[in-house]
Amino acid sequence: MTRKPRIAIVGAGIGGLTAAAMLQKFGFDCIVYEQAPGFRRVGLGINLAPNSTRVFRAMGALERALQLGVMPRRKFNRAWNTGAITREIPTADLAQVYRAPFLAIHRGDLHQALASALDPRTFRLGKRLVSIDQHGEEVHLAFADGTTANADIVIAADGLHSKVREAILGAEPPAYYGHVAYRSIYPRSRLPDADLADNTRWIAPDGRYVLVYFLSEARDEVYVVTGGPEAWGKNDFTPVEVPPHQLVAAFDGFHWSVRRILAECTDVSRWPMLVRPPQLPWCVGRVALLGDACHPTTPHMGQGGGMAVEDAVILARCLQAVNGQDVERAFRLYERNRFERTSRLKRDSEHDEWGQGRIEHQWLYGYDVLTAPLEGEAQTS
Repeated sequence: MTRKPRIAIVGAGIGGLTAAAMLQKFGFDCIVYEQAPGFRRVGLGINLAPNSTRVFRAMGALERALQLGVMPRRKFNRAWNTGAITREIPTADLAQVYRAPFLAIHRGDLHQALASALDPRTFRLGKRLVSIDQHGEEVHLAFADGTTANADIVIAADGLHSKVREAILGAEPPAYYGHVAYRSIYPRSRLPDADLADNTRWIAPDGRYVLVYFLSEARDEVYVVTGGPEAWGKNDFTPVEVPPHQLVAAFDGFHWSVRRILAECTDVSRWPMLVRPPQLPWCVGRVALLGDACHPTTPHMGQGGGMAVEDAVILARCLQAVNGQDVERAFRLYERNRFERTSRLKRDSEHDEWGQGRIEHQWLYGYDVLTAPLEGEAQTS
């Protein structure tokens, strides 16, 4: 195959949009297939660090993301019961060190910013994948609306419950980690007299924590997300809406200022933390997985989206290294350059030592996925 490969990306989340933007910058043609009928402001909040935001700058999406989100001035860790500050993270100073900002933003707003970096003709919306089949050097995709598509390369960015993963690796559901996250967003006006920092995490020794941060420079929305060990209670791991008192009860004994924040939550969802052990392959034939489709982990380090961004860039760079031709070599190079880093991130996140200040951040924030040498690239040229 000497022509440009036809690249299909399944999923228009953070990883899928980043992959599409980088591939287009490298001169590849790609189509993004998304099951949602349109882009709406749905979802919750997300924190992004310099290892992600420097990529958004290269994509041409950072300015828009900064307009919609907020750069936290500082982050604080506090003792769960006394409220005493145990750690202060000068994010503005670290942004100078790593030459890229920290960003907190609503996921819907982030998707809007990332999508703005792409040619609008890139998207095919309302395309829920129902099957994928490989025949020689071609991959056939079928969608619930009866349409089909053919591609030379398929990138699966369809998340934790990836249909593509199931098709190429078999049905193997992720495992319950034993912790849940409660999530809620509400107007800042409900706490008119509260002294809220841009980003604060109250941490208890039993693994429970409450993280509160703003989602825009207006600081008019409060995002609450928690973590802690709990039995899920059923085999269906779909997030569920729960009464607010369930959230409040889960953090009984926390400092009064935390309980006041939790008491204002109305729309509360409860999410199971699901993981997979680090394992290869991520690529089979002409299909590659990225992000949560291959290495979901706990959210304790706020790097689920960050790892998907890095995956997307490395995968695009590996395809560029072989000019889109030797797909098998490109995929081997991709796995080689991502497996160890994502496995380390998974281990560190599950131990949750990051929030305690026991892990140095140079290896994470200082990694420039855009320019870092590709290990093994010489063998692919």
